[in-house]
Amino acid sequence: AIGAALVTAGRRNVRDATREELTVKPDCRPAGAETYPEFQLHALLTLEKFAQTGDNKRRIMDSGVPEALVRLLDAFAPLARPGAAQLRGQDVVRREVWFCAQWALDNVFPFPGWEYTFRRIDVSRVNVMLSSNDQTEFLKVSADGLEARNDANSFESVRSTCAVGLTPPLPTEAAARAAAAAPQPARPDVYFFEVTIMTGGVMQIGWATQSTQFFADEGGGIGDDEFSFALDGCRQFVWHRGLSRPYGPRWQPGDVIGFWFDVPRGDMRFYLNGEDLGLAFAGIRVDGSPTFYAAGSFMAFQHARFNFGSEPFAFPPPEGVWSGEPGAPGVIPVNVRGSLSAQERVVVPK
Repeated sequence: AIGAALVTAGRRNVRDATREELTVKPDCRPAGAETYPEFQLHALLTLEKFAQTGDNKRRIMDSGVPEALVRLLDAFAPLARPGAAQLRGQDVVRREVWFCAQWALDNVFPFPGWEYTFRRIDVSRVNVMLSSNDQTEFLKVSADGLEARNDANSFESVRSTCAVGLTPPLPTEAAARAAAAAPQPARPDVYFFEVTIMTGGVMQIGWATQSTQFFADEGGGIGDDEFSFALDGCRQFVWHRGLSRPYGPRWQPGDVIGFWFDVPRGDMRFYLNGEDLGLAFAGIRVDGSPTFYAAGSFMAFQHARFNFGSEPFAFPPPEGVWSGEPGAPGVIPVNVRGSLSAQERVVVPK
């Protein structure tokens, strides 16, 4: 109803109704008895679409909507803090609203006095992000480069900034000595990252080489070619070469998926809230592509947050996470292998 009414957004009563939908009380409950996070989310997305013409955008900017979005950010901020408890139910939707409000303020409705998010956040520990230069056109990526959402009617995809693979041979004796002095885990080529599923729909998330091409309009993404491997917990499949087979239970909003990759053996497995779902791919070899990137593809209105290891994992794998001590056991967080300059850590608004 809100979306239909917004075509007459110049009318004062509609603007007031829109502001009411985007208003919350300090305890994160909606201001109106009939306002729920789902309504707030769809009202926000409708405003984004409606703002694609200059005159409509001016009316929205003048209606007090940007200020209402700031209040949403403040109210729902506890749900987005690192280390927050695993989200379920309406809190997951509120977390979606928080992301969309922040993205809209940075990219659609920045107003005088608004400080862009990338200027306010600390990403000094983030060594791996979702690449701004290696994604399809309509994907929304958060200012810290760790969260992705698609609100377009296409299959949007992204690769991370860091590739992992077999430790390459060292070119010189001096380099070999330097590497020998650097700490290495007991098994130097077993990698791990986590993804929190914010929506329960179709996403294909996993590992892809640089050879994987994205075809957003044709529905081609991760797992749809010979160079990539993906989990699709909505349809309960794993994907490779565009072929699927049954695997694991259906994921739910708030679930945390672990992505484990033993590169030397070519084995991949996935975890659901810490439960090992079993070996998904074994002995994989991809000709001409010795390294893999964490990657994901998203159907419309799908949303997920990646943790490459800049924050503690919610559900570390059974062998644990490498402590950084020489010869210690544990998987390597992908974040350990990455490196970004200060400029590369900036996700510039579109």
